[in-house]
Amino acid sequence: MKRGTGVLLLLFCAGCAGKEAARPQPPAPRPDPVAVGAALAGLPKDDDGRPILIRSPGPTDESVELTFDPTLDDPMARWGECMGRVSGCYKSNQGRLGVCVDMIPLCADDSGGTGCCPPSCVTSYKALRAQGMDEAAAVAGSFRKGDCVTGYSAQVAAARATLEQVGVVWP
Repeated sequence: MKRGTGVLLLLFCAGCAGKEAARPQPPAPRPDPVAVGAALAGLPKDDDGRPILIRSPGPTDESVELTFDPTLDDPMARWGECMGRVSGCYKSNQGRLGVCVDMIPLCADDSGGTGCCPPSCVTSYKALRAQGMDEAAAVAGSFRKGDCVTGYSAQVAAARATLEQVGVVWP
């Protein structure tokens, strides 16, 4: 090594002293159910007392409503739990998922659960990243796609068919 190169390397490394790379943080905590309930308290309610998040009138006297039910446990709710953990990673890591994905609790199986992600969602994300896909595209092709949650695709297809019956087009 030439003397000048060694001096430049030494100066460069000296400037790095005391600077550590930001350590990845685990996903931000799940929202507090009491706080969520308080935030939704002022919304109109459906016949079963659930807060109505969105109401879209149909072509007849019927309307389509998106309601919030904290007791619901189905594939879409479990997909939402997983997406909540992914969002928690973004929140605690300044908009990057990075290795926080390794800190997301894994559900017992691909049917999903509360506060976790199905193993196949994480496996699919990592496979897409290993193929060179950027982070956003890998999230879209795995977690956001949702087909890694058992029963999610069938539930979405049934919801789409129901909406089409009342004239609502779902992309």
